[in-house]
Amino acid sequence: MIRGALPVERAAAVSSTGPGQQDGRKALRGKGVPVRIVKYGSSVLRSFQDVGDVADDILRLRGAGDALIIVVSAFEGRTSHLLSEARMFGLSEDHADFARHVCIGEIECAAALLGALKARRVDAVSVTPTRIGLRARGARTDAEPESVDRDAVIGLLSASPVMIVPGYSAIDERGETVLLGRGGSDLSAVHIAAQLGAARATLIKDVDAVYDRDPNRHVGANRLLSIDYAKALEIGGTLIQPKALRHAQAKGVAVEIAALGKPPGTIISDEP
Repeated sequence: MIRGALPVERAAAVSSTGPGQQDGRKALRGKGVPVRIVKYGSSVLRSFQDVGDVADDILRLRGAGDALIIVVSAFEGRTSHLLSEARMFGLSEDHADFARHVCIGEIECAAALLGALKARRVDAVSVTPTRIGLRARGARTDAEPESVDRDAVIGLLSASPVMIVPGYSAIDERGETVLLGRGGSDLSAVHIAAQLGAARATLIKDVDAVYDRDPNRHVGANRLLSIDYAKALEIGGTLIQPKALRHAQAKGVAVEIAALGKPPGTIISDEP
């Protein structure tokens, strides 16, 4: 078991209600397997038609027996549309109603993925940032994440081994919605990994790794198996939210960049 990983028991060992669940929660605090945190971005969740492929990938990951926390972005272009819509409605960016409207896209995507997983008989649950105590502080549309309620996560995973979390949003000290900046679903995944003591967060993108140059423009671009955070900030700023990379470095969480259904890509870490 990796250092500090949140221990969880496979859901088959516990029931979702009653004494069985209480026993399962006790087991969670003892031996178990680590949680994997995997984020699927809008580059692979372009529309509802892509949900099935993502659900199949999650089914493949479940074959390893690990519990999974799945963070999702909105479908491609949805957040930009919601931002424009909120401004058209006259909502102020410093008001909670603005943030609540803009993060609808991630909630929609989480619901669609939950339906696809249920159709594949995967025991899954979709949760809100409020339900897992994902708190942040700062500007309404560019807040910094601070904490997650570990006990809430443990309780939910004891009943369902796959948890879907809509990325990009959190709640502040008043319980109101805040956003984590554009590309904030990357930050959601990294922050959850850090709070649960996981060693790594995996970000699924439309490329199989980080390259030293844009492979779409340069035939000789080199695929990088591992790089440090500083190099990732230098060359991966459009691929990964820079704030998420800085958060990962500060918390000691490695970031893996991979493509849907592909072998591991680039590991971003300061460890040799």
